[in-house]
Amino acid sequence: MDMVSLGASLSIGLACLGVAFGQCYFIYKVMDILGKNPKMTPFFLTIAILGVALIESSAIFGLIVAMQLLGAEFSSPLASLGAGLAIGLTGLGVGMGEGLIVEQAVVAANKNTDEKNKILSYMILLIALVESTAIYGIIVAMRIIGEKDMGALVSLGAGLSIGLTGLGVSLGMSFIARKAMEVIGEHTLENNKIIIPFTILGLALIESAAIYGLVIALNILTLPAESGILAIGASLSIGLAGFGVSIGLGMLISKSISRIGLPWISGKSLIPVTVLGVALVESAAIYGLVVAFQIIGGDPSTVGLNSIGAGLAVGLAGAGVGLGEGYIGERAMQAMTVNGASRAKITTYMVLFIAMVESLAIYGLIIAIRLVGHNDLGIGALGAGVAIGLAGAGVALGGGFLSGKSIILIGKRPELTGFLVTVSILGMAILESSGIYGLIVSFQIIGHEAMGVLAIGSGLAIGLAGGGVGLAAGHVISGAFEAIARNPKEKTKYLTFMILFVALIEVLAIYGFIIAFQILGKAS
Repeated sequence: MDMVSLGASLSIGLACLGVAFGQCYFIYKVMDILGKNPKMTPFFLTIAILGVALIESSAIFGLIVAMQLLGAEFSSPLASLGAGLAIGLTGLGVGMGEGLIVEQAVVAANKNTDEKNKILSYMILLIALVESTAIYGIIVAMRIIGEKDMGALVSLGAGLSIGLTGLGVSLGMSFIARKAMEVIGEHTLENNKIIIPFTILGLALIESAAIYGLVIALNILTLPAESGILAIGASLSIGLAGFGVSIGLGMLISKSISRIGLPWISGKSLIPVTVLGVALVESAAIYGLVVAFQIIGGDPSTVGLNSIGAGLAVGLAGAGVGLGEGYIGERAMQAMTVNGASRAKITTYMVLFIAMVESLAIYGLIIAIRLVGHNDLGIGALGAGVAIGLAGAGVALGGGFLSGKSIILIGKRPELTGFLVTVSILGMAILESSGIYGLIVSFQIIGHEAMGVLAIGSGLAIGLAGGGVGLAAGHVISGAFEAIARNPKEKTKYLTFMILFVALIEVLAIYGFIIAFQILGKAS
């Protein structure tokens, strides 16, 4: 019974944390506006009270689950953690996200008082759509509570699967809905009738990651207790990848929505490009979904800890790729809506840059599939997972930064397009070497039997060093793009400086690579 209280505390604690943040965020804005516009006091008091009530539903879900847990009996009391995380993490994201939506609705109503009632009705609609992820969380939590003989790791895996994906999706959806409220405040609905349909489409597209997490969670719940280790691996695979992809998609779609009000832009023309970007970015979550199914279908006696290594490999790499590609898509939406920019060319370069970053997710997928099909490496499998997972995530984020900066400048300075694209490809090739180091170390770990803690040390050495170099070098290259755009006559000189500085930073990844191989040598 004492251990069950941990699940109850996570359930109510995390959910209330998110709700408290969301409520205080928009109430602060309401109080600020009331001081400036006292004539609107009755309306803003109404929207504030309604907002508090709507957002509080996530805390109520957490309360219900906590009370159910305190009265439940489990053969393995730690199984309660899964139920607590399922509703706690989803409630955390929904509470914070809905608060952001109400805050921007208040701002929109203050700017566009003639349509304040429409804004209120759309606010309620968008909150209801975001609420779906908390409902997924309570479904999984109640399923766990209803199975008293469920294994602790099986329960924990199911909770993490829906919890991590639900957290990412609810935050991503809130970015989209909040941006829609902002656009409505700046531009009348009469002149931008496509805003709400476009927003609902965006919310529907991003929700797929939460559905993936729900599907994997429900599949995990069918596993016997002895397959608990597989449940953790599957949850990390879809949970981490789904989280990163959801945030990335939220960035991309919200930027697209923000451009609808521009007088030289047809909102309908943005929809196909946005959907294309979503399809490209979502591939990283699909890799996580595929690996999760592979893990669930495995034999725990032979796969063992390899499942967690596989989950870390594709999950961490997928999270970084989702964020990096989402950033590229966001910058592309901004670039193609610059007055006079060539949308066809920018769309082509968006696809090109996303494809280059995608390779890091593929590296994670390769290692994950290799681990699932390999004999159990014990804790050594964790080293293989973090080597490519951390290195891949860092390089993907760095690649996103440099590609995003490049595509923005292509929109503003089309005469530099050829040079910028060439430098972007060169920069990405240099960055990718750190990811390749991680891939090599992962393969080396898999090729050694029973390395144990040495494998974790080797994986962390290259994973942290390679990931850090990827992030840092990406920022350096994006800075070089700024210099080139400001003084194109000196572009060759700036390119030389860029290569020099990136090479100096790259040495750090080589240090990590050397130490990783030194550690591997101790296992021989």
